[in-house]
Amino acid sequence: MAQYFKTGFFLLLVGLITACKSPSLLVSTPYHTNFLVDSTVSSDPTIEAFTRSYKLTYDSLMNDVIAISEQDITKSFDWKDNLVGMLFGDALLDQSRKLDSDVVFSFGTKGGVRIGLPKGPITLGHIYELMPFENTITILTLSAQQVEELALYILQANGQPVAGLEIQGTPTKVEKIIIGGNKIDAGKTYKMATYDYIANGGDQVPTMNEPLSRVDYPVKLRDMLISYLKEQTERNQTIKVGNHERIQIFK
Repeated sequence: MAQYFKTGFFLLLVGLITACKSPSLLVSTPYHTNFLVDSTVSSDPTIEAFTRSYKLTYDSLMNDVIAISEQDITKSFDWKDNLVGMLFGDALLDQSRKLDSDVVFSFGTKGGVRIGLPKGPITLGHIYELMPFENTITILTLSAQQVEELALYILQANGQPVAGLEIQGTPTKVEKIIIGGNKIDAGKTYKMATYDYIANGGDQVPTMNEPLSRVDYPVKLRDMLISYLKEQTERNQTIKVGNHERIQIFK
């Protein structure tokens, strides 16, 4: 319930702060009107006074430090430098196993994480920026063939956030798949943690629309990551993402 409040409160505050400015007309068409709101527009003292107390509450929530990072956790569309994607994959796998202990790997897409995280204190506000969406955890059961199709997609996409899964190959051929430390077995099925957006066809990920089974959980990815980071802090652990080769793409 608290997370719903924070999200709604954030949107309300943004709207009110925007309203603090008396905008000047920029573009108008029969379909829409754009207003320019920048530093050249004077503030409205009445609305600023009204929003000030709300902003103080908002800042106290969003500035709460939930973890400490030993490094800059970078975001990149090049898998080797996409440390925030690796962190996301680790968190998704760890937290999803609390929902279903048979989950063996996690998968997401690079567009699902919006920013990197800084070295030093990580705040609640950072996580809201990193994951502004209301996506929730979904666990899919896939055949070995479906995992192979997914692996080829990952290679063709120059890597995607995963954990518990190692892939080697080229953009046209998968050469090796390791799941949970073991080579893929054509006769087995595998449970994968992902999220509803992907399971519903987002980013056109293959095999997602025909899993062997699907279970949706009302756990937001943002809350999942917050819980994961707080748990590391409770164990007196700082955040460090290893740049190990989960995905190796040969040209």
